[in-house]
Amino acid sequence: MKIIVNNHSVGETIKFIRQWTETSQTKFGKKINLSRSAIAKIEGDINTITLNKLMEIAKNEGLIVTIEKK
Repeated sequence: MKIIVNNHSVGETIKFIRQWTETSQTKFGKKINLSRSAIAKIEGDINTITLNKLMEIAKNEGLIVTIEKK
């Protein structure tokens, strides 16, 4: 599956990734050293993550992050 991140918030994107992996917020957070409440705040767009954390998630989940010019 492919999503174009420009069309979604950071929180929505993280939620898509977590749901694809069929992982609870607690288990997903443990993989990247964040609490369940931190994941909930990210998914709710209350908090955000760094590019480094996004790359860590991608690596852990076997995802490819692509940046392309329009």
